[in-house]
Amino acid sequence: MMAERLKSKKRTTPQAVEKVEQRSKVIHLRLQGYSFSEIASSTGISKTRAYQIVQEYIQEYRKDHAESIEQMVELDSQRMDNLMRALWTRFDDGETPAAGLILKLLERRAKMLGFDAPEKKTIDASYKAYVGFNPDEWPE
Repeated sequence: MMAERLKSKKRTTPQAVEKVEQRSKVIHLRLQGYSFSEIASSTGISKTRAYQIVQEYIQEYRKDHAESIEQMVELDSQRMDNLMRALWTRFDDGETPAAGLILKLLERRAKMLGFDAPEKKTIDASYKAYVGFNPDEWPE
């Protein structure tokens, strides 16, 4: 029981309250579109710390809302399925403009589910690749 009191008192120390207020201010400013540099100068913390606070908030938000986010994705997927069925029917009936809507819907689904993640490309910037031969192989 004494340990519980000590724990609860630690959360209400002036420093703890100040930390919570600072965190709230950082999040509020970021949501308003301020840069990390602007947040840092406004709150008196470093730009790196402002970034860390926002990242911690995002992680907590995702953890706390993971189930509702999954439900929203599932609901949107069901809506897209319904739209897709209706569009395919229109396309099968000869409405060719429906094809463009089908493609947009497929693109949206891919984006929502993360199928269109950027691909890593390797670029060969050597002299040989640029001109078609290697100067080290030139005859003397």
